[in-house]
Amino acid sequence: MDEVAELQTQQRPQRGSLLTGVLCLAAAAALLCGEAFLLVGAKLLPPSSHPVLAWAQADWYYGLLVPLSLPVTIAAVTLNWFSLKLFRHNS
Repeated sequence: MDEVAELQTQQRPQRGSLLTGVLCLAAAAALLCGEAFLLVGAKLLPPSSHPVLAWAQADWYYGLLVPLSLPVTIAAVTLNWFSLKLFRHNS
């Protein structure tokens, strides 16, 4: 019974690692919301004198680059998966 209890305590994540994971998720969510605002929301606002908002309102390159990178990423992941399947089945 002592071995089972020892294994169970070893598999539990430590509090520090859980806090780090939650903080990373919160930072990623905040970054995603900020980027979405800069790419979409800033164009809906009236012209601004703030340099970052003025840049985001005048910019079209990144506003189109970010959404168009999604199909390219899907194609790259699919090609990687297919190549791995071929490699595993032929070896």
